[in-house]
Amino acid sequence: LQNIPARGEWGQAIRGLFRGDFILGDYAQIEPRLMAHFSQDPGLVRVFDEGLDVYRVLGQSVFDRDYDDVTPEQRDSCKELLLAMGYGAMAKKIAERVSLRGFHTTVSVAQGYLDTLQEAYPGCWDWKDSGGLDAEETGWVETVSGRRRHLAEQMGSAEWKVRTHGERQAVNSVIQGSAADVVRATMLEASRVFPDLPLLIQVHDEVGWWWKEDAGYDLTEVLRGL
Repeated sequence: LQNIPARGEWGQAIRGLFRGDFILGDYAQIEPRLMAHFSQDPGLVRVFDEGLDVYRVLGQSVFDRDYDDVTPEQRDSCKELLLAMGYGAMAKKIAERVSLRGFHTTVSVAQGYLDTLQEAYPGCWDWKDSGGLDAEETGWVETVSGRRRHLAEQMGSAEWKVRTHGERQAVNSVIQGSAADVVRATMLEASRVFPDLPLLIQVHDEVGWWWKEDAGYDLTEVLRGL
């Protein structure tokens, strides 16, 4: 499943439809973590080494607040900003997305956000830009498990819109494809270690197992294993 809403009154009502005894595994900030892994940007790596919330750290710069004073709404906006930057969104698109979060943002302000990101995480920016160059040279990009996304047709196009779309897809495919690799590996490992726990649902980067009281497992053991 994809895009199960969680925010607002309607989102909470829809989430409330999922009832029962579940074990939910949520991959905390998996896409920024993969950006840190591939780019080896010192600032981004440090955030995760120190166990910080990357979106709150970004909120400190964007909203000029202390780490603990970043509001949930501001954090959500920074999440939108970081992921949009990672996938090649420009100032106009970012202004639209952040405005939809409830923070009216002009294109010039959004460009300032991008400049702040580039200054904070230059290594991530360099890696993102080089992804298109690699795809142009090889015709494909590769996820963390070695799966390939072929982009030769887009990268070799004379149409700039097609080519720039291919450049964005080069980064998008590596990050989201690698996230899928990690989720799939965990699903397989959990099924091997805990064969009596039925895998019930996957929602983007969250996986749910049906908890059976007679499964014969200690819940703490299961959670540690996941």
